[in-house]
Amino acid sequence: MGWIPARHLPSTRTAMQETFGGRLVIRELGVTEGDMKLAPVWYDNPAWVRPFELVMSLVAVPKYREVDPSPILAIFFPLFFGIMVGDIGYGLIILALGLLVRKKFPDIPFAQSMSGMLIISSIPTIVFGYFYGEFFGNFAEHMGWLHPMELLGITWNRAEAIIPMLILAISIGVIHVFLGLGLGIRNAIILKNRHHLAERAGMILAISAIILAIVTAAGALPAGMMYGAAVLMVIGLPLILYGAGPFGAIEVMSTVGNILSYARLMAIGMASVILAIVANELGGALGIAAVGILVAVLLHTLNIILAMFSPSIHSIRLHLVEFFSKFYEGGGVPYRPFARVAGEKKGE
Repeated sequence: MGWIPARHLPSTRTAMQETFGGRLVIRELGVTEGDMKLAPVWYDNPAWVRPFELVMSLVAVPKYREVDPSPILAIFFPLFFGIMVGDIGYGLIILALGLLVRKKFPDIPFAQSMSGMLIISSIPTIVFGYFYGEFFGNFAEHMGWLHPMELLGITWNRAEAIIPMLILAISIGVIHVFLGLGLGIRNAIILKNRHHLAERAGMILAISAIILAIVTAAGALPAGMMYGAAVLMVIGLPLILYGAGPFGAIEVMSTVGNILSYARLMAIGMASVILAIVANELGGALGIAAVGILVAVLLHTLNIILAMFSPSIHSIRLHLVEFFSKFYEGGGVPYRPFARVAGEKKGE
């Protein structure tokens, strides 16, 4: 008796019939609620999601009825990467390196996953590079080929639009954390855990109250909205205390800290574009053209290497710490197909 993914059952029946004829019978057993708690987990994601299962290998596999966060990770990881790197030239080089690694190491799963993540992440990098007007920093802008886009009355030049970039990063943090809390509510309903359900719902209300109060205090909303913030907090705080106990209030501030942590999307990107500008300015300042080009190439190469590793690490951290902590428990059993143990001789 054992488990098999439901989609593979027909092909398994066919293979067994071809191999053993009528000498083997496969019977599908009914399962109870208790059996489902012991069901192993097998990832069944589309091709564009599979590279990001590498990140999931850093944590325990989800329980059978938990949400598999791999598809969400496959959406937000490239988005975060693109926001931080945001350069057309860098994106094209990262795309080329990803394709090269994929071709050179077809039999190494780690290399295939890493190259897949880089290839997918290079696309938003190029898109945001066009949005920021960046091609190897401000090179294209100096040449008159490209300029930062203007949206909502803001010129999105990262070296100057510091406050808008910070607001953008924090806004993405709010969306990401609220999504995690929403998934936590879903898991609590499926697992019939009233305390977790109350805590997640209360946290959404409490954080919404804090955001509403801050926006109102900044003058972006009428002063009367402070009453709305107070109502949300009055409803949300008892739910948090019911779900998490006295330490629930501390968890509210921890969640606020999680949201503020998304400011790194702005900070890492700012560091990248400044280093790119320094490379261009230093290369142009040197009297000898060949030396200036060499210096600029070396600095841009260093920046590209940093751009591949630092944004990846910070994107992973934002998911594993800030996002997963709102809904993910893990502790599932990975599915391992029945097979002969390595080194075991035929017939044993």
